[in-house]
Formats: sequence, structure tokens, C-alpha cells
Amino acid sequence: MESFLLSIDQLRARSGGKWKMYPSDVLPAFVADMDFRVAPSVQAAVERFTEKNDYGYGQMTDTVALFAAFSEWMARRHNWRPDPTLTHAQTYVVQGLLATIVAFSEPGDGVIVQTPIYPPFLRYTGESGRRVIENPLVHDGDRFVLDVEGLDKAAAQATMIPQGKIRQEVPSTPPGWAQPHWRRRHSQPDDHQRRDPRGPRLPGRDAHSDGNN
Repeated sequence: MESFLLSIDQLRARSGGKWKMYPSDVLPAFVADMDFRVAPSVQAAVERFTEKNDYGYGQMTDTVALFAAFSEWMARRHNWRPDPTLTHAQTYVVQGLLATIVAFSEPGDGVIVQTPIYPPFLRYTGESGRRVIENPLVHDGDRFVLDVEGLDKAAAQATMIPQGKIRQEVPSTPPGWAQPHWRRRHSQPDDHQRRDPRGPRLPGRDAHSDGNN
């Protein structure tokens, strides 16, 4: 079985910013880069494009097979079968998040952000005219975890906005948090949902694992 692991020397030989920005005695953890090999089938697909110099626009039907495969995967792994016809492709997670914020909120609305988080999430949320409401992770003596009480307080602030609320609960980079804390929050009745049937909205960003959100 082929190993997907890369050595530190191989990673530092790459041209990306993660392994070039700091001296060699620093272990970079400021961005969630993919520090392992891609699957051989993915590598082969990329090579087919490069060998043919095939860099033009694709066809509208190119994503049909992708969306069908995505639906099958989620059904097999998570018992959820999304409708392929309602699926959209995004090439940049920040664009997808910003489009969701614009679609489901109004300027001046509150957006809860779990910090620390990928800096562009904070920057573009504020630049969209929304109010950034931070709910920092807390240290429980062993690791950083979701501040459930803080989230409830933040949600209460957001519900004071009369139009469209968004609760952006996304895995933080790099700390993340434990699954039990995530389940605890979502196993409780949502008082804010009962007070306002529209929200808070819950967009999920899941760039590195299909099971986080």
C-alpha cells in the first residue's frame, strides 16, 4: 500500500508559503495546508490535463458526476443523501462562506465567529458590512474546546438584530475542538431558534474533513 506521508525535508522543499515563511526550526501551524500526498487517481487526472495542455473552460455538465459521487459518499459515510441537483461547486471556501453570509443576512447583522480562525473569515465578514461577534475557544486544562455558555451569550446578541442572523460555527485552525463538545451544543434545544423561526443560520465550512459539520 502506497504511503501518503511526506517527510519534513519533502515538505520544506515545496514552494508554498506554509513551509517557506518561517525558519527551519519553526513547525508551522498557521494554515491548514495539505501536508501529504494526493491519491494516485487525482495525480493521474491532473497529469492528463497537463500532458494535453488542456487548460480551457470546461462544460456545464462536468460537475454532474462530481455531485452524484458526493451524494453517494455522504449517504454511505454519514447517512445523508443530498440532492445532486441542489449542489454547487466552490473553488474557494472564503467565496462560498461570503456568498452564504450575503444570501442569508443583511448589512449590520451579527455573525458569530469561533476564534481563533482563518484570518480571511474575520476580514471578509467585516468587509461585508456584518458585525463580527467573536466567541473564542476556551482551555479546559487539557485542550481548547467550544465555549458553550459563551456561544449562547453570543447568540443572544445576534438575536437582537431584526433581520437575518447567522451563527458561523466552523472548525478553528489550528486548535479545533473535540467532537463531544460539538454534540453537546447541538443536542440541546435551541432557545434562539424557538424565539425566531428563521435563525440563527448555521453555515458549515468543511475543507479538510466531510464529518466535522
